[in-house]
Amino acid sequence: MTIRREMRGLLVAWTAVMAATIAAMVLYCFSRGSLSIHLATLAILTTSGPLVARVFEGWVRRRQRIRDLDMNCLAADDEVMFSRTVPLLMPIAGAMFSYFVMM
Repeated sequence: MTIRREMRGLLVAWTAVMAATIAAMVLYCFSRGSLSIHLATLAILTTSGPLVARVFEGWVRRRQRIRDLDMNCLAADDEVMFSRTVPLLMPIAGAMFSYFVMM
């Protein structure tokens, strides 16, 4: 996988933001003992992955255009693929969280 230096900061920063958001939601659920909060968090985590993927992909494509980077190369395809697949880990985190809560 080839990611250009100009795009690396955006990809790493927003991946860290997504991971921190998921961690904050899970910690909030554990701080509150309510089952309704657990179910709301589960619903958000399992349904928001595709939406976040589209937004993240839009940011990556916009940054490529703003920086006047070549969009017809392997690195551009890798960056877009990364931006599409990383947010889809949110439903996996939601499923693992629900399994943990139900056990």
